[in-house]
Amino acid sequence: MGKMKRKYLIVTHKTLAAGFEDTLNFFTNNRENIIAISSYENGENSFPKDKVESVIKNIPNNSQLFIFTDLLGGSVNQKCSQYVYNENVIVITGINLALVLSLVLEPEGNIPLMKIQKIINDAKKQMVLMNTYLNNNTESDE
Repeated sequence: MGKMKRKYLIVTHKTLAAGFEDTLNFFTNNRENIIAISSYENGENSFPKDKVESVIKNIPNNSQLFIFTDLLGGSVNQKCSQYVYNENVIVITGINLALVLSLVLEPEGNIPLMKIQKIINDAKKQMVLMNTYLNNNTESDE
């Protein structure tokens, strides 16, 4: 029996999730494990609970499902955070591409929570004010 593949569910306001999915498919060959669900799309004023729960319901017992959301205080994250009580579900908010890409590219198998926290901390370092970064990190030829 082979290792279980992790699944990645991106749930955001509007079409940000679809943008993440498209970009991840560009960088990885993991199309079948990345799912995007846009909330409050096409004039709908409700969270797509049925779609999210359908994905959760279909996760094998010994596999991980990462749910990525956009805003810590946002309604999408508030709704998705209720799923952390499922031992197979990991919810991460405030995502950036460096974070999601790092997790998708991790070798197969479940990722321990401490490793996930390290990946989050590393991804935070990818947010840089380039105006000061370039001034402090370019060597002068003079």
